[in-house]
Amino acid sequence: MWLTVDIGNSRIKAAHFTGAQLQHAWADGWETMLETDLKAQHAARIGIASVVPVIHRRLHARLREITPAPVLDVGPSLMLPFALAYQTPETLGADRLAAAAAAWHHYGKGQPMIVIDAGTALTIDVVQDGAYLGGTISAGPDLEGRALTQGTAALPPITEMTAPSAVGASTTEALQSGLLHGLTDRVQRSIDRLTPLLGAQRIVVATGGWHAFLAQHVDTIDHIDPHLVLRGVQLLMALNPA
Repeated sequence: MWLTVDIGNSRIKAAHFTGAQLQHAWADGWETMLETDLKAQHAARIGIASVVPVIHRRLHARLREITPAPVLDVGPSLMLPFALAYQTPETLGADRLAAAAAAWHHYGKGQPMIVIDAGTALTIDVVQDGAYLGGTISAGPDLEGRALTQGTAALPPITEMTAPSAVGASTTEALQSGLLHGLTDRVQRSIDRLTPLLGAQRIVVATGGWHAFLAQHVDTIDHIDPHLVLRGVQLLMALNPA
């Protein structure tokens, strides 16, 4: 059994894999679950994709205490399923790299890929002709909402994210409408902008905390995979033996 961990800005997720088969995934109560899991399951290997250095270091220290299993950290120096055409690979987020690797391997079939990860940040990445080219990074709805609340004198905090009509009938509804419809508009416009560059056969894969919302509101997405980053960690573990 292999254990994969995705340390994001908002949540930490983990999953068991037997070979390429995802057996079980969880997010809440991860620290207790992780210790219980490792002591009971005896993971042969552990892979981590992290964008939060403080938690990453803390997890590494705890893993050294409770398991002898080797740990692989996702990064640009690993053997990858594609070439890296990114100008600053040392700054490339491990989650973006893992998601792109999984999308290319599991869904690409040689076709150009648009990989959308909608969470705290909204990242949209492109893989074409066997090379990771790069993409865009912007704020996700929760982060945008906090910025509006903290950066203005009178706008209220948004405690619930539901998508009302296109015209918000209250300040709260106007904020919700702006944030959530803004997300779908950015995703759809990005797909529209990239399609002429990649060709009509491009494949769009989405993941992240907002994947279910995007699945309902953006009909040009071909595949939704909530565990795309974890699948990418497993793939990179397979490509880089301990």
